[in-house]
Amino acid sequence: MNLSVVILSFHSHHLVGRIIRNIGKKIPIIMIENSRNTSLKKTLENKYKNLNVIIPSKNLGWSAGMNLGIKKSKTHHVFCLTPDITISKKCVKNIKDFINKFSDFALLAPTYKNEKIYKNYKIDDPKKIINKKLHNKFGLREVDWIDGGGFIYNKKKMKSVGLYDERFFLYFEQEDLIKRIKNIGKKIYVCKNIKFDHAGTKSSHPKHKYKITLMRNWHYSWGKFTYYKKHYGYLSALRKTTPNLLRSIKLIIINFFKNKPKEISIHAAGLKGLLNSYFLRKSSYRALD
Repeated sequence: MNLSVVILSFHSHHLVGRIIRNIGKKIPIIMIENSRNTSLKKTLENKYKNLNVIIPSKNLGWSAGMNLGIKKSKTHHVFCLTPDITISKKCVKNIKDFINKFSDFALLAPTYKNEKIYKNYKIDDPKKIINKKLHNKFGLREVDWIDGGGFIYNKKKMKSVGLYDERFFLYFEQEDLIKRIKNIGKKIYVCKNIKFDHAGTKSSHPKHKYKITLMRNWHYSWGKFTYYKKHYGYLSALRKTTPNLLRSIKLIIINFFKNKPKEISIHAAGLKGLLNSYFLRKSSYRALD
């Protein structure tokens, strides 16, 4: 077997069973259960013998959680998934078929069924077709960016790049990884004829929506500044995030006069994330554990 799957779960008990069923019984699956639900681990491992649910000592977030799963996997290719994706057995089969024919990639992703709503890839410049046969059969295209909803990580090609930067708890970890890939000339592809769907920001149970929103806003702001500082310097990061700073302050004031305390706290979370990044503090905010 040359493919395993890593699923990152955080209060995702209502979603993960469907994904595991569609992956099938023959592919090794590792699930990092960041909400540390031991009863979920017991239930799922009793039902699916190809599944290993790892309970970390704390919520690791995306970067450290996914890194742990990739390290624990024993295959060259690792299909990294969020719980809010919809994947078919046909999609999994096509991915297995593809990587048996072509493995000269750092990252590879299937594409979303409805690209009119959202594309999970970007092409900055026109790219030539590398392999006409694979392009015709799988829709192989070289791209400049793919999102983190679902992609294959090629361990052999990624040795010189490494894993996620674990300073990023949530947001901009994918941008940082891809920046490092492109800096050394490694290749990123999509297969336009292999399809799946991603709901987006729906990985955790709806009852946690407010706290998850606080956490997302804080880490988006922190991650954006930290990413630009890491790759372009402090002043460039400051310029990039000044509009975010001003927008947060504006929305806090507007919602204060509208007497909407929840909206105030949501935008205040983004502001606090920025201020913490400006003072070079670590990514520490956890609204929900």
